[in-house]
Amino acid sequence: MDDNSFKCSLCSYTSMKSVQLKRHMLKTHTGEKKFNCSLCNYASIRKGNLQTHMLTHASEKPYKCSQCSYACVTKRQLENHVFTHTEEKPFKCSQCSYTSVTKRHFQNHVFTHTGEKPFKCSQCSYASVTKRQLQSHVFTHTEEKPFKCSQCSYACVTKQLLQKHVFTHTEEKPFKCSQCSYASVTKWQLENHVFTHTEEKQFRCSLCIYSCTLKEHLRRHNMLTHTGEKPFKCSLCTYSCTQKRHLRNHMLNHTEEKPLKCFLCTYSCTQKVYLRKHMLTHTGEKPFKCSLCDYGSIVISNVRRHMLTHTGEKSFKCFLCMYSCTQKGHLRRHMLTHTEEKPF
Repeated sequence: MDDNSFKCSLCSYTSMKSVQLKRHMLKTHTGEKKFNCSLCNYASIRKGNLQTHMLTHASEKPYKCSQCSYACVTKRQLENHVFTHTEEKPFKCSQCSYTSVTKRHFQNHVFTHTGEKPFKCSQCSYASVTKRQLQSHVFTHTEEKPFKCSQCSYACVTKQLLQKHVFTHTEEKPFKCSQCSYASVTKWQLENHVFTHTEEKQFRCSLCIYSCTLKEHLRRHNMLTHTGEKPFKCSLCTYSCTQKRHLRNHMLNHTEEKPLKCFLCTYSCTQKVYLRKHMLTHTGEKPFKCSLCDYGSIVISNVRRHMLTHTGEKSFKCFLCMYSCTQKGHLRRHMLTHTEEKPF
């Protein structure tokens, strides 16, 4: 090692420049951020970062794309955007087929192979792959929601969630599919949609033949099918579930709050999907259609059940006798004949 290198007194970090060591100490050990924004609570260890941040208040976006109307506040953002025109993804994983247009996303991906979570919470055992995830987590201890909507009372812990929420006011869906009319509020929703065209299912279960297009679906499959784990638990009753959003919806049962309201009648509910389904009762629209007859429904599961009348398939089978049926509810009712239970 070069004798002229600068060594950190608290860890094994070394650098050839004293300014880099100073920046390392601020970023890693002291947590001090001496460059503060005068208009919000943003702070940084680097003056350059603060100058870039100030552009978000001025709405100035000096870096403009020559091929479309995109504009941004940093040169790096523009360089990453250009790849959306060329479809080039220069950062490639050596262990799988993953590619990325940004070095930061690539570095985060590598942790999925190593299992490493370098960003650790100082108040609990939480650890994450990215610094942004840790910053969002810290707000769960303070209950602070620094990002606030200017059009309603909505507040959240990340800038990305706020940007997504703003589209609910404008109804804008900026991410559009090049193969069909699909459009979405977020980039990841569009990326997930693209798999419906390729039919590629890149996430595979190691315990059975199940495969899917989304990592979240594989995680949910493992909990529902193999582990039986339900990590999200209600603090007021015995309810538990596999998804955080299901728990949030469940908590409304205790408060009796129904924040989503129909503007055509007195109907209100706890979930957006229920409200969308209800609105179809006003329009008479039945978006889910049978491919073999003129049957239609506002619920896709009804169409799946209807299709069994064409195929004659009885996929729900009793493990105690030869009985089989087309509906899960019918099988549950049949099982009572074996237990002699009479719930009604």
